[in-house]
Amino acid sequence: MEENRVKLPELRIGKLVAKVPIIQGGMAIRLSTARLAAAVANEGGIGLIAASGMPFDELRHEIKLARKLSPHGIILCQLNEGILYRELL
Repeated sequence: MEENRVKLPELRIGKLVAKVPIIQGGMAIRLSTARLAAAVANEGGIGLIAASGMPFDELRHEIKLARKLSPHGIILCQLNEGILYRELL
């Protein structure tokens, strides 16, 4: 029996192309970290690191880890402007 499969369109953001048009939602309290974002990116979607409440050093570590775990994947960072402003003061 032949399965009917729907081919999803690629998602293009500038020069970046996600094979699967899925963007991981940001979840606070350290759920959307490098490991989850890399897993999503490695499957063809767009991974997201939720940086809300993360100190800059921790965010820097998460970004480096995501690049290591998914060197060719698309990873975004979700920043909270209020916390970013407070950190920069």
